[in-house]
Amino acid sequence: MHLCAYGREQQPCSRCGSPIRRVKFMNRSSFFCPQCQRKRSS
Repeated sequence: MHLCAYGREQQPCSRCGSPIRRVKFMNRSSFFCPQCQRKRSS
């Protein structure tokens, strides 16, 4: 498994160049690109 965003908060995404964001939940962190990984609509 290749982690492209983990630990790269505020660094540019390798796909689109947008800054990587970090979200904290339950004493853990999740790193994602807000442009490439959009939230699912329910």
